[in-house]
Amino acid sequence: MVFINSIGHLWYFKRTQNGKLAEVANSLSMSFAGNIWSH
Repeated sequence: MVFINSIGHLWYFKRTQNGKLAEVANSLSMSFAGNIWSH
């Protein structure tokens, strides 16, 4: 699940020309993944 999620975010990052926006989205996804693992 996390692996598929990472692929999706890589695709999103490539599609997003605004690097800052992609960076924020990546940070949010990392926090979300961290919450899943901590529980």
